[in-house]
Amino acid sequence: MFKASFTLIELLIVIIILGIIAGIGIPGYVKTRESSLDREAKAALKIVQAAEDSYYLETGEYYLNGSNFFNCWDINTLNDNLVLRLDGDNWGYCTTFNPSGFAAFAARQDYQPGGTIRLWRIFPTDKEACCVQGCDQSAAKPVCP
Repeated sequence: MFKASFTLIELLIVIIILGIIAGIGIPGYVKTRESSLDREAKAALKIVQAAEDSYYLETGEYYLNGSNFFNCWDINTLNDNLVLRLDGDNWGYCTTFNPSGFAAFAARQDYQPGGTIRLWRIFPTDKEACCVQGCDQSAAKPVCP
């Protein structure tokens, strides 16, 4: 008795079509995800900038949660002192000394040595956060939109 089934050619055609659809869709998804993460960092840095201004008005100095860029990524300390509720799942946040008062940074938390890193910064006078181009080339390749 003959049973109805798909031929090998039909199955291969379906697999090829699915591969083409995935090849078109996945890069678009990745780009959209990166763009939304960048917007999250820029918005959070604007919040940190406003909180720093408020902190400065209350205390006469900016809050700096680290003496340099490499030892200041404690999100809980930053949230407690600037009365914020930043989520540290996707980004790490840092405020350090700068001649203009402070520099706030956001860096991707999923950074791996030798990999790529997204790094944003904002100063007290900036209207919006900007991508940092001068990352340490031995540690990471800067990736900016």
